[in-house]
Amino acid sequence: MKKYWLVLHQDTFLWTKDNEGLVYNASDKHSCFRFANQGTIARITNDLLQTENLYRSLVTEEELATKEVKEWVDTLLAFACGELVDIEDKTRVAVSLKPILKIQDTVAFYQVAHENHTDGKIIQNLLRLVIHLNGSDYGNDQFAKQIVFPKQHTGIINESSAIKEFIMSMGKPNFLIEIVLVGNIWEYPEYENLIDFLQSLSIHISIYCTEEDFMKHNGSILQTDLISYHPIKTNYNTSCSNDKSLSYHFVVSTEYEYDIACETIEKENLRNAQITPIYTGDNHSFFESLVYVTEEDIQDFQLSKREIFARQAININYFGTLIVDMDGSVYGNLNEEALGTMDDGLYMLTYNEMIRGRSWLRIRDEKPCCDCLYQWLCPSPSNYEQVIGKPNLCHIKKNK
Repeated sequence: MKKYWLVLHQDTFLWTKDNEGLVYNASDKHSCFRFANQGTIARITNDLLQTENLYRSLVTEEELATKEVKEWVDTLLAFACGELVDIEDKTRVAVSLKPILKIQDTVAFYQVAHENHTDGKIIQNLLRLVIHLNGSDYGNDQFAKQIVFPKQHTGIINESSAIKEFIMSMGKPNFLIEIVLVGNIWEYPEYENLIDFLQSLSIHISIYCTEEDFMKHNGSILQTDLISYHPIKTNYNTSCSNDKSLSYHFVVSTEYEYDIACETIEKENLRNAQITPIYTGDNHSFFESLVYVTEEDIQDFQLSKREIFARQAININYFGTLIVDMDGSVYGNLNEEALGTMDDGLYMLTYNEMIRGRSWLRIRDEKPCCDCLYQWLCPSPSNYEQVIGKPNLCHIKKNK
């Protein structure tokens, strides 16, 4: 009886949960299929998942003749997920390597390095600062817990010198790729002085403000490659600015607003615009139709091996971001407890988030997501889940 090695390619992921399995080809094919993991197929997948077997399983001619195994193997081969090699064929190497996430700089590594005073590398994980300079008459604290949005007009960071000292607490912050200023920044007392300082760092500055505040100060925007403006639109009874360099954010909470936003973007040819849903507490059905993902949505994702590994290790939405509130408190996420204050400096705040924070490393490793085949293909947990109080915004598994 002839025997064959069934070998999966290095870019092929195989996951099994109970009596089901999922195969995902992370190469250029980006093919994906779900199957019943039972009988002989379960025996084969168990072999494949044992690291010492070099991502291969021995399959007999008799097993390949059965309908279930033949269809399963044919699908694997058709989707370029692996190959079938005759064990007598000495011209082909029937071995592979299962894709396994390997992390060098773990939390334990940073803890030991911190104790030994040798952990300068940890600051390289900090990529983005979001600074709420002040509030706005059009701000919304609940919106600010979901997206970058000004808070209500209830406070202000007192001195720009405190912001400068904070940003420079580790020397020139070459590790940062973006500084985001949020609020009605034109009413911040030392606005121009702060902008001059930030531009001197040669770091991109993104300014997020309500459309109402932006239109009041439209003549005061700076034309420079280092600064981008992001007016946030919630009022659909007004027209947008004619400045095509702006990056409009359309905040929508109903299907009507979503339709109007789509029409406005197309009609006014807003090249850099994006639509962002917001949860109001009474629009769950809107979220189910617009935000919740389906099995088909996830199967259509075209993820590389590196992107899947990232989902297994970090929260791709929020990793590398610290948020400074108007009272000087600093967060990894406004839905969590503060990590400290600006007085603690960038290094200690970054260390606190990496070691005990709940934002940067929040992944889908809790129920019900950890029991789902699509656990590592699904997007990282978002603020929406925390605000809604539901860990899985999808139509795949219902939260019981």
